[in-house]
Amino acid sequence: MPWFVDRYGICGVFGEDGAEALHVVDNLYRRLVRQIRNPEDRHKAHTLHHTARDFTPKLQREVLTRQSAKQKAAKAAAEAATAAAAALLAVPADAARAEALGEGL
Repeated sequence: MPWFVDRYGICGVFGEDGAEALHVVDNLYRRLVRQIRNPEDRHKAHTLHHTARDFTPKLQREVLTRQSAKQKAAKAAAEAATAAAAALLAVPADAARAEALGEGL
């Protein structure tokens, strides 16, 4: 995927929508730094905000939802079934290992 699609959200290099979409972000950053009196410091802070936006990865947030009593019971039953299946699978492996070693159970 071309770099300008990720950066500007457009399909073509000459599209105008990507530049228009940057106005929203640019205005936000200008509002954040407008109280800085020194124009050079204000411009530096404004540019740093744009740079941070381009190079900071997006947050991956886990959405937590409440579980009903039925969902909790179903999850517990599934975990118990998984544990029981693992216990059943472990017995033949131990028996096969004992046979290979020549030991009796």
